[in-house]
Amino acid sequence: MTTQVVRKSARILAKKQKKIDDILNVNAKREKPNKTTPAAKKRKVFAELNTVTPKKSEKSLIGVFRQSKRNSNLLDSIKKSKLDKENIKKDRVITPALIYQEAKYLFSRSSSPRFIGREKEREFVIDFWKKYICGDQTSSLYISGCPGTGKSALISEISKTMIEEEHQKIPYKIHVTNINCMALKNPKMIYKKLLEDFSPRNQASDESEIVNALDNLFVPKRIKKDTSKYVCILDEIDYLITRDQEVLYKLFEWPVKSNSRLSIIGIANALNMTDRFLPRLKAKNCEPLYINFNPYEMKQMVDIIKDRLDILNKKVLNEKNSENNISIDDDNNNKDNNKPKPQQNYLIQASAIELCARKIAGTGDLRKALDVCKQAIEFAESDLRNKTILMKRGNVQPVKENSIFVKKAATYDTPITSINEVPQVTIMHILKATNNAFGSASVQKLKNLNVQQKVIVCSMMNILNKKEENVVGKLNAEYINSCRKYRMISPVSKSEFNDLVSMLESCGIITLGKAKDERNRKFTLHVQENEIRKAVSDLPFLLQILN
Repeated sequence: MTTQVVRKSARILAKKQKKIDDILNVNAKREKPNKTTPAAKKRKVFAELNTVTPKKSEKSLIGVFRQSKRNSNLLDSIKKSKLDKENIKKDRVITPALIYQEAKYLFSRSSSPRFIGREKEREFVIDFWKKYICGDQTSSLYISGCPGTGKSALISEISKTMIEEEHQKIPYKIHVTNINCMALKNPKMIYKKLLEDFSPRNQASDESEIVNALDNLFVPKRIKKDTSKYVCILDEIDYLITRDQEVLYKLFEWPVKSNSRLSIIGIANALNMTDRFLPRLKAKNCEPLYINFNPYEMKQMVDIIKDRLDILNKKVLNEKNSENNISIDDDNNNKDNNKPKPQQNYLIQASAIELCARKIAGTGDLRKALDVCKQAIEFAESDLRNKTILMKRGNVQPVKENSIFVKKAATYDTPITSINEVPQVTIMHILKATNNAFGSASVQKLKNLNVQQKVIVCSMMNILNKKEENVVGKLNAEYINSCRKYRMISPVSKSEFNDLVSMLESCGIITLGKAKDERNRKFTLHVQENEIRKAVSDLPFLLQILN
């Protein structure tokens, strides 16, 4: 058996040697003689033989080479596209269409320019962050305020700046997560969400296992120099309210425990959520720090709107040092030299900005003011677009030489060189936008009601939808039931309830019939359900009562 194997291997070697000799002879005939040695020729031949049928490892190397070549081609194309974009940006023609487009983006809710104002609140939150999050201690903070007062926006900006600046100086890691509790289907799902964000490798599925895993993560037995800290920002935290408040108590107790590495920042609209729904926190010494965001005043709204228009001027027209757009340094120089400040030119007229701020100042909701500005810009854009269409048809008379509109852009796509040439947003555009924002007179009346009166109106609508007897006694029972069910407000006494119903009648929202007993008086509602929904859209628990 061994002799056969030896003979077979000898035959294979002989065949290989013959192949090598044949190739050497062919090459010797074709090529001129050179100084290469026979050993070098043999190496060349072996290389030729190996390249005929590459092995698997060689095939993978070839694939890697091709992939790298493909990636390099992709990088080249990306560089070329970037250069093309830069060239387009340099050579782009500025038109009113471009100005309006950039302005609408700046006033949209998705844009996030620099945060203006709230200096006291900013200082308070930064001090909390440095002391309890960047420091050795941990604690919790509760932030309240009406909708649109900049609570979430300020916390988001501070967290970004602290991560970029302060967290780099600390030897251990600080993990930050931002959760909107409105997106959770069930309050207890907050535990699973926290574990997914802070420890994604943990595969715990049962609720008790998840809570134990979070206990070990947030409250370790031993703390080392590199033990991580955790920050949880809970927006709309009032959506975690349950009957026994187990979830909220658990969350606010974690930061107070010894060896705790968790700090919590809760944000909600309710002013006294912790006092009303979490009374045991004070007894356990777990009460969070508290700060309230007051509604925006008219002057603050004007400053914010003008700041966004300044950004528009600098971003689109790049006129930092021109007469039409004064920079911040120029403003400081003017103050120092006691010179009168030159009037700036904005896309929105100064009187229109002030009117918008005055209209919205009653609510203090900045988001509504920005929405009104955006819609007013859309109206101005629509007017110029319609004018352009009419001009192309030849239905518009030419502008007189002495008219103030000579300097304005004639059409929607006319090239411009200054912000002065763009048709401005006027008072009429703002009035039209505010009428759309506030809706009918009935909606405005409903919005001006206090929370207790809104709950009564929602209870009235529920009684009418159920087709039950529309009397004051039944209304009182439905009102108390709604307050106790959702636990967002406490029901008032019977005499106070009757006073609130009388006030609704004096506002013209309802009409009360006559009866010997107050409980048997029938009521008639003079507003529609869609108007009620629109008026209470900023208070989610009232929408839940309606549903």
